[in-house]
Amino acid sequence: SLADSVATFAAVAFIKGSYSDLDRFPVAIGISSQIVSNTQQGIIRAESTVSHGGRTLVAVDTRVTSDQGRLLAIVTSTHFVRNSGTN
Repeated sequence: SLADSVATFAAVAFIKGSYSDLDRFPVAIGISSQIVSNTQQGIIRAESTVSHGGRTLVAVDTRVTSDQGRLLAIVTSTHFVRNSGTN
């Protein structure tokens, strides 16, 4: 859930959209996650990078880490961006 939220925020920033402009809001159409470790305490962090940015598709890579910097998950998501004026 954290990775999905952070990836969506990155996609919104990439398309220079906003959460109020639903015509340009990126919708996740594919999510792949690999959980490589876990933690039972502390703070977790998610950091997203747009790996491909197009007019209608934005791909985002997200890394989730523990507060000690240990990799917990790698999440790749693809977001569809509806063009303005499209029904």
